[in-house]
Amino acid sequence: MLETLEDLKSWAGGLIRAEAAPPLWMRVPWERVDPKPFAQQLTPSDDYFCVRVCNMHLTYDREWLEEYQPLLLVAVEFSYDGEGVTKPAVIGPQLIERLGAAAPQATAIAGTVVAGPHPLREGSVTVTLALQRVLRRNVASGFLDVIEGAGKALNLAAGIAPFAALARVVTDGVSALTSAEGPVMARRDEFLPAVPGYFALIAPTAAVDLNQVGVIDGVLMEQRNGSVRPFRRADYVLYSIEPVGWNSIDVTRLPLYRQWLTVLSEANKAATPHVWESAKTNLSTLIAMAFASPDLTYGHAEVLESAWTDKAQRRRDSARRLGELGEKRPSEAVTEDTQGTSRHELPEQVRDRALAVLDL
Repeated sequence: MLETLEDLKSWAGGLIRAEAAPPLWMRVPWERVDPKPFAQQLTPSDDYFCVRVCNMHLTYDREWLEEYQPLLLVAVEFSYDGEGVTKPAVIGPQLIERLGAAAPQATAIAGTVVAGPHPLREGSVTVTLALQRVLRRNVASGFLDVIEGAGKALNLAAGIAPFAALARVVTDGVSALTSAEGPVMARRDEFLPAVPGYFALIAPTAAVDLNQVGVIDGVLMEQRNGSVRPFRRADYVLYSIEPVGWNSIDVTRLPLYRQWLTVLSEANKAATPHVWESAKTNLSTLIAMAFASPDLTYGHAEVLESAWTDKAQRRRDSARRLGELGEKRPSEAVTEDTQGTSRHELPEQVRDRALAVLDL
């Protein structure tokens, strides 16, 4: 598995080839971003982050369009569960051409998350982008869709081993398609510390004054000849590193959510002390799992601990009231989504906190 993770990292580094003309690159100054959609701070172990391809423009002509298919390759490297991992992503021609269809002058995409949200750990976040063109005659029908779909299916929460295996399928497929030609443009940047913001790669095919470039509503804009308009004079890729709020984390997709459903099921039937004791034991296990999870920040685990405990107690009280009425107790679990907000390493006091649940 470690060998596969290293192979993924090597693949990301190999996206940058000498034959690619170095693109212009800029971090868009915050004063030239309007509106300001996210905070300008990321704290390791407290915050979640994601990497998003915000917008993209290709100035290819009809001959380019008829002979080649565009392919944007992205690799995001970061720390996960104590290991350095590489998350590959593929943005294929269908998504790239969705807004521009077969328009020969330009095409664009908007707002595609390529990595995250994940807890930000100590260390760097590295982003590599490579715009490739693939000869249409070399692409079997549906092959790019399969690769792109596999990239979207990558899920670290399922475990590093299955993640690495599926990621290898993605990178091998991409390598088979792009081995003949170098990228149109490519760049690799390491952010230490990781700071939120917008970043633009612009093909060096036009004279551009980067001091006149900004972002409005997630689109790269240029002030030129007294007016502000979307930048269209060269190929570009605009991406962002963004903080993600706790409420945006889908806890239902994490392995520990099954444990929560077990707790809820027992709490809903806890009219007797025996069933409640079992529910408390499972709740204690769940809380320990949350603080140990690489997919949750420590603060988020605290919020979930409080929400889960309160919910379980309320369901127990409801079950007891129904039992006192002599009515049939609910037999099915309530499957409400319980989502909260940030995780850390497991602290010493987590064991005591989890065991304290048994005194409820």
